[in-house]
Formats: sequence, C-alpha cells, structure tokens
Amino acid sequence: MIVAFLTVVGSFGFLGNDKASASAGGCNSFGLPSGVGTMPASICTSEDSSDVNVTLKSGRVGTWESLYYWSMSLQRYENGAWGTIGSRTGFVSTDSPSERTFTNVGKKDKSMRVKVNYYYDSGRTDFVKTVYSNKWTR
Repeated sequence: MIVAFLTVVGSFGFLGNDKASASAGGCNSFGLPSGVGTMPASICTSEDSSDVNVTLKSGRVGTWESLYYWSMSLQRYENGAWGTIGSRTGFVSTDSPSERTFTNVGKKDKSMRVKVNYYYDSGRTDFVKTVYSNKWTR
C-alpha cells in the first residue's frame, strides 16, 4: 500500500510549488482517504515581506478525481502553545487548487505553521483528516 501510494504521488508533478521560498515552510505531500484509494495531495507555503501564501492541491486515483472541503488556520507558536492568527475556508479538487493569502502577517521571529482540516461535505461536518504544513520561522 505504501509503495503504491509513493508511486502515485511520485507521478504527480503538481505536488511542488514554484512560489514556495526557502524562508517559508515549503511543500508537504500526503494522502487523503477516499472511496477509491488514497488521493495524493499537498500543502505549500511561501511568504514575502508582509504576507503568507498557502496552496492546497489534490490529485486523482486512476481516472477518479477528488473534491474535498477544508478549513485552514495560520498558527504561530507563542508562550508554549500554537495560537491561530487567521483562518480561511474553501474547497480543493483535482482541477481546482486552492490558493489563499494571509495579509499583513507580522514578523516576530516565532515558529509558524498552517493547520488544515479536510471534510467530505460543504457543511464541514464529515471530517476526513487534519494536516499540518512544514514549520518555519517568521
């Protein structure tokens, strides 16, 4: 199963992101469960002087396409805990990646990450999985 997943993930060139910079978290690939197998997916983060950018992508298993709804939190580690400093919602599908920007994010030399909860339904009640981006310092 793991070998099959790595083969499927490795065949998708979309799992990287040209916008990701060395100073942000970069890209993290993972799988999302579905009724036909594990869908390859990725989360990529990048930043500039004032903003943090996040891109979510999902692939397909064979000819089966994917559609997931999500809620996203930009988090900063302060005082011994992860705190949410911004949130977004949306959906991602095989043919429609999600790109979101958190604007005017202050630089405090603290650890940052993005937390994403995936759901099967638009009401965000049928939970699938929680995924975290790579951490970086901002």
